[in-house]
Amino acid sequence: MNDDAVLIDQLSVRTLADGQELSARVDGERVWFRFPAHPPIAPRAEPFLAIGLQEAMVRGVPLRLAPPHAVSAPLLRGLEAMQQVFVAWNSDDFRLVPLEISVQEETPAGGWVLSAYSGGIDSSYTYVQEREAITHLLLVQGFDGNFGDDIWHANVKARAQFAHREGKGLIPVANNVRTFIERRRLSWAALHGSLLAALGVALGARQMFIPSTFTLNELFPWGSHPLLDPLWSSDATRIIHHGLEATRTAKTVAVASHPASLDHLQVCWRGVDKNCGHCPKCVRTSLALHLIGKASSRLPPFENRSQLRWLKPGNPASLAFTEDLIHFALLHQRPDLAKPLKSYRRHYLVKHHASELIKVYGARWARALARRFASKGWHGDRARMQAARSWLD
Repeated sequence: MNDDAVLIDQLSVRTLADGQELSARVDGERVWFRFPAHPPIAPRAEPFLAIGLQEAMVRGVPLRLAPPHAVSAPLLRGLEAMQQVFVAWNSDDFRLVPLEISVQEETPAGGWVLSAYSGGIDSSYTYVQEREAITHLLLVQGFDGNFGDDIWHANVKARAQFAHREGKGLIPVANNVRTFIERRRLSWAALHGSLLAALGVALGARQMFIPSTFTLNELFPWGSHPLLDPLWSSDATRIIHHGLEATRTAKTVAVASHPASLDHLQVCWRGVDKNCGHCPKCVRTSLALHLIGKASSRLPPFENRSQLRWLKPGNPASLAFTEDLIHFALLHQRPDLAKPLKSYRRHYLVKHHASELIKVYGARWARALARRFASKGWHGDRARMQAARSWLD
């Protein structure tokens, strides 16, 4: 670790027995990405800049890319703009820092069109909507936690089967980024959109889709965001934040219209190789499918109201999904399913607003107690989204 800058150096590409590895030293630590043997990978810096920028902004030191490596002029301007967004969201933990990065003209990209793909509702919706344009699917390790290699290989195998049936290429990318982020107590959720976009640029795609998590009227500070993702666009690669127009249930309806995507759904947060059927992601998906009379061969079906307990909101992200399901249940003439969801929504709102009132008007000891027991949400210890704290606590 260098006290006066976050330095990215020692970029290299080496051939492995089963692929190729792009690596660099980021602030003194080796970070690597492992790709299939084809296409050939160039020693590009963009994925390492996505990681190093957060560390630099938290420490308030320059981000420095060792020569001769450089980026395109539009991407460098995008990095400057990204800093403005992060500081607007949290001026306590993030600071504007100098970017000591050279610029070079970028070679035009090929005809690839990438889409980030995990098999979940968001990425499946983007695939169904843009199926004709998409040529390759990008699967990146670490987005659902630090699962072991066996789980990762099972995940790759399942996604490869789907890609093969659809006539698309699959690019699985193993990496040690999650370990780097967790060791430094940074925010994975603040990084994930940037990492996907940066990989799309490094791979030389002409265009890349990053599936949205939320709709236009649900947006709040989050690592994959329409204000952030497109800023990674370069001279040769256009990054598109896709799907803002559709709620989760609307996306589910669209995915259900494409049998191959429906039967390949992977929504579970307890693993990336199967669906448990009784976690929030599984239940909200199986409930939406139940309401439209559809089912996925990979997802246990919705069976009874007792499963709704998994849909109790704990933050604004899950609240948005609960409200979406309330409207969807009423739309399909199922007030019996909407009623418990309304109760969960009411309980969350009362608890949330009571906590906010205590923070503002309560005695000092009460405010301290509320802060102590408030959920830390998704943010890390060193990097938070200040503007989102009252939303996510």
